[in-house]
Amino acid sequence: MSYQNTFILVSEDTRAGAGVKPPMKEKPTIANLEYQIIMTHPYEKTEADVQFECEVIRKGMSFSTSEEEIEARETFFAKPHACFRSSPLVKTYGFGIHYDENGHIMIYGMETPAYQKLAQDEKLIIKKGMRSNRKKKE
Repeated sequence: MSYQNTFILVSEDTRAGAGVKPPMKEKPTIANLEYQIIMTHPYEKTEADVQFECEVIRKGMSFSTSEEEIEARETFFAKPHACFRSSPLVKTYGFGIHYDENGHIMIYGMETPAYQKLAQDEKLIIKKGMRSNRKKKE
């Protein structure tokens, strides 16, 4: 699923107080990869582009032809993948995700004026990021 004209808010139960770059580890995490790809290509890639690029990097894939890449992409998306409402950037690292009219994305730290403006933009569909933990029943 890809959104258009949508803003995903930071998860209600995030512990982040601001957008924080995911820490580097020996092997890059999904959060590291998503952050690097989106920040390097603001409003150039869709959610699907970022998800597939993360898979390619994590598995060390390379393609000799564009046909190979298309086939690998089709195979990757033959199985369902969670949308970015469940991204660690939203749940853990304090970033909201904006999808423009073409579904291209950019992230904004929750402390920024841009985040606040997008979160209140009546022209956008506003979605809550998924919680890290289930709500406790009262």
